[in-house]
Amino acid sequence: MSAASAGLQTTQYFTVGAIAVAIYDYCLTIAPEVQLIWGRRWNVIRVTFTLARYVPFIGVAMTTY
Repeated sequence: MSAASAGLQTTQYFTVGAIAVAIYDYCLTIAPEVQLIWGRRWNVIRVTFTLARYVPFIGVAMTTY
């Protein structure tokens, strides 16, 4: 195994680990999110929260693909 392929493998492992942490965080915080955020009117704070919460999933999907 060359150094380049070993580095790529390590990068892929870290990417999978980051995805696992993001999904775990999402699962832990979905109940408070539903209670505190969903069902409220849209304002700057809700838009900011929604972008900060869900845009990283798009980035992860593009990185792993």
